[in-house]
Amino acid sequence: MSVVPTVSPDTNDYYDALHFSNLLWDETTAYDWTKYSDAIYRFTPEAFCYFLPGIMRVSIEDNQVTLTVIESLMGSLDRSPVVEYWDDYFLQRWPKLTDIECDAVIEWLLWLNEHPLSPFSEDTILRACETLELVKKHRTE
Repeated sequence: MSVVPTVSPDTNDYYDALHFSNLLWDETTAYDWTKYSDAIYRFTPEAFCYFLPGIMRVSIEDNQVTLTVIESLMGSLDRSPVVEYWDDYFLQRWPKLTDIECDAVIEWLLWLNEHPLSPFSEDTILRACETLELVKKHRTE
């Protein structure tokens, strides 16, 4: 699997994404997601889905709720409930998750909501959860 698109500009997020090219999702660390947080913007849709569990695992196992990459994911999920307003970046990634994977992300978001150091408001978390429910519904229509 390629972590970056074949034709890709020579930018910082490109090099951040390349860092993960020889890693398995469960080998990633809080250091990786801190130092190379912009990778999330350049990953191919397949790489995005592949590495997403690594972000969730690291945040839970290392008790890390303030990683920049988590803020990026939250920014992607905290959006309009009007599907027609969803951008290509979002539509090329989140709908690739299965219902079970979406449910796992929702459970992770609820864990973030309960964490005492979570930087996210409950409203933000709930909108993100609602977005994932809409992803499941939109994909099956």
